[in-house]
Amino acid sequence: RLDRNTTGLLLIAKHPEVQYQIAKQDALVREYLALIEGSLTPAEGTIDAPIGRHPSREWKMAIIEGGRESITHYDVIEAMPGACLAEIHLETGRTHQIRVHLAHGGHPILGDEKYGDFTLNKVLDEMGHNRMFLHAFHLEMKHPKKDEMLVLEAPMPAAFEAMLARFGVTADAVQDE
Repeated sequence: RLDRNTTGLLLIAKHPEVQYQIAKQDALVREYLALIEGSLTPAEGTIDAPIGRHPSREWKMAIIEGGRESITHYDVIEAMPGACLAEIHLETGRTHQIRVHLAHGGHPILGDEKYGDFTLNKVLDEMGHNRMFLHAFHLEMKHPKKDEMLVLEAPMPAAFEAMLARFGVTADAVQDE
């Protein structure tokens, strides 16, 4: 599943049995690129905080006591003035997990209309960057019928590259990491 305005890989099963086979896999690897406000410290880490429905805003998710276990691993690829680019690896897959974990720590994803910095998002809109900078770029899974691993990758979208260029970072430099 991908949140609206998240770019990248989306896997769709044609049959319910195949969907079930994929959903029950423990070895499913999902990795994202996120352009984040501020600088994550430490530069590599894990966010382990339970997520559930926001107590007063049902349309949002939040870190709450009694929520479902949610584990997000991150690695800062590039630190820039006022922002950083991070590779995100999901251990669990909760609704809005990456967005909630990062925003809760004070580092929302640039362009995130639900959990982000609304003032900064307005500036981004005025600059012509009216999107969320979250991209599902890597997926690994066992083929549901064959005994082989599938490795899928999606290139960074042009709008993501353009935003990185504003910070003086090229997509080639990111991919060399």
